[in-house]
Amino acid sequence: MKEAECYPGKRVGRLTLIEKRRIPSGKWTQGGWLCHCDCGNETVVRTNGLGKTVSCGCYAKDKVKEFKTDFHEGDKVGRLTLLRRWRKECKTYSQWVWDCLCDCGNTKVVSQCHLGRDTLSCGCLNKEKTAESNSKYLDHDSSPNSKYHPLYGKWKAMIQRCENPQTHFYADYGGRGIKVCEEWHDYEVFKQWSLENGFDASIPNAGSIFTIDRIDVNGNYEPSNCRYVGYDVQQYNRRNNIFIKYKGSYRSIQYIADDLGYNWDVIYHRWLHGDTGERLIRPVQEETDYEQVIVYEGKHWTINEVAERIGITPSAVRHRYQKGDRGDRLFRPKMINGYREAVDL
Repeated sequence: MKEAECYPGKRVGRLTLIEKRRIPSGKWTQGGWLCHCDCGNETVVRTNGLGKTVSCGCYAKDKVKEFKTDFHEGDKVGRLTLLRRWRKECKTYSQWVWDCLCDCGNTKVVSQCHLGRDTLSCGCLNKEKTAESNSKYLDHDSSPNSKYHPLYGKWKAMIQRCENPQTHFYADYGGRGIKVCEEWHDYEVFKQWSLENGFDASIPNAGSIFTIDRIDVNGNYEPSNCRYVGYDVQQYNRRNNIFIKYKGSYRSIQYIADDLGYNWDVIYHRWLHGDTGERLIRPVQEETDYEQVIVYEGKHWTINEVAERIGITPSAVRHRYQKGDRGDRLFRPKMINGYREAVDL
């Protein structure tokens, strides 16, 4: 349990928190709480152990008392009939065990301390429960064999990242207050909405093609705020995107670049240099030959000459030229340890 969740008077199982304590642990100390148990005892429990520890120890003792420990030949324990008790010698200890006959006809040797607790048959009971569970599982979308298994995975992941603090992405979803609407906690309701709003399980690799996207990235997962789109479209709607006013509305850099047919980095570098409006979306220069003549301060330069003069590669000069850099911006020297190197032109 986290320290922020603890306060005097809080109940944790049979324990009532009283006050904070420091517990010695080698050279350091750990945070803990003095607790009063319902049985009347007081104990100090580590803060990160609260929840796992729910009593002073009396709870475990009471659970032991619930199990029968006095067995006799002929007794029935679950599906097992006790036949004979004998002492089994192990390598470092010995223990009492019973020869047992199961209702299915098998015989089994069972440790007396396990009888009635975690052993009730020769193993056939667990096999039957597993088979029953598997029969239900195979008919459900959670089965990998189901064509709707990718959809079930998306639903489960959506719930986890919004409601499970242990999930890696919880801080970006549930930690920001994003929730899943009550009706979508029912998988069948979510499945019906998905099939009616674009998810097509008949398409191969549908789970990789379709992604559930929130229209308002700060809104909840609910029918009015969600849609199914491709991953390329979802990239336009991320919180870490840079949005620029384009054709009357704010669009991401990737959207603008795709709309103009440019590479993403062209718009991004223009934005970094402060270009806006028509200058931001100006046409990209045609492919430039390395022997292209550039006029600067009355002199004629080739790209190779510019690169040699300012100490960068010709491809770097060419890249600057294609982005639209001219004059001083094209001839700016390279950075060395955060400073521009002085160049005599």
